Amino acid sequence: MNPTDRRFIEETFPVKEVSAQSAKEKSIRHGHISTLHIWWARRPLAASRATAYAALIPAASEDVERWQRQRDFIALLSRWENSLNAPLLERARRETYAAHAARLSAELGRPVTVEDILAGRCPPPRVLDPFSGGGSYPLEALRLGCEAYANDYNPVAVLILKATLEYPQRFGRPFPGMPEHLRPRKQRAAPASGQLSIEMGETARPDAFNPLLEAVKFWGAWVLEEARKELAPFYPAGLNQDVTTEEEAERWHVPEALRRKMVAVARDFRKNPTPSEAILWQALRGKQLDGVKFRRQQPIGPFVVDFFASSHRLIVEVDGPIHETQKAADEARQRLLESLGLRFVRLPADLVERDLPAALERIREALRPHPQPLPHEGGGVHPPSPLVGEGG
Repeated sequence: MNPTDRRFIEETFPVKEVSAQSAKEKSIRHGHISTLHIWWARRPLAASRATAYAALIPAASEDVERWQRQRDFIALLSRWENSLNAPLLERARRETYAAHAARLSAELGRPVTVEDILAGRCPPPRVLDPFSGGGSYPLEALRLGCEAYANDYNPVAVLILKATLEYPQRFGRPFPGMPEHLRPRKQRAAPASGQLSIEMGETARPDAFNPLLEAVKFWGAWVLEEARKELAPFYPAGLNQDVTTEEEAERWHVPEALRRKMVAVARDFRKNPTPSEAILWQALRGKQLDGVKFRRQQPIGPFVVDFFASSHRLIVEVDGPIHETQKAADEARQRLLESLGLRFVRLPADLVERDLPAALERIREALRPHPQPLPHEGGGVHPPSPLVGEGG
């Protein structure tokens, strides 16, 4: 490698800004590859995207203003909301290709342009990650237009990599031999082969036909229907209706396999709390709030709630930015739990981080009006029991 070919990351990097974006990813549980499968060593997408870009472009020039603009752009590129920002990604790809073209020109002894790379006359930058784990780095390399190679010893990681990197490219567009039930009603011509990433100047179309997405929906619906048939004996018939009798309130039981799964999920959530959850837990733990015992990341049936005070049948949920994208699902889950006699307090994450006393006062208000202690052994109603021994 040419010792004079220094990269931007070798001289400077907006560590503080990218770290802040990486920390925010912990609160994103919808639309993030971490929801595909729990992986203990997954790298943040923000840091992976920023470092990949900074490692592929040349070192900053002596022009201070240009140097600062480049740092600001990397910080902007690392934001979660810009993961699918087509104009921003196009600029990042073009700058990456321009730097690569300059290096190829020096190596080959002839001019190489960005257009040569786009047309396939010259290869794009190649990125190798021999221990890819959850696939964050090669995924972000693909997003930047690189040719990514990923590997791992762990077979679980290999399957995650295939589902994250390989299958979307192989099956995300119409392909030969595609099953009939996946074909759109109005068959569109298959696009030219190539990487699935957004091409230069192209914007992502939400309505674009994606056979992989259709396959997931089709088989997901099939699995759901089969699961309903098998699990029906374990659930009361009127579970989505209001609880009207004492007998109904104590009839939520889950299969042992599902119970163990929810315990594992809750433990993982406790190990990786969001910043707002960590702040609130420090104020609730050890009966600090009015002597009420709270548990964190508490399994209840097939759900895991952020905080739970069993003595008052109160659930406290901290809603981060992701709540805005899944309001319907959160509301449906809340209605189901409320139908079993539980109560909810929802706190915005920014309220917890910015004004903790105000957040605690809202919890106190919910504790005061309807204290319904669980009865002692020997009779009476109780809500669906959390899993014994779980919850921090």
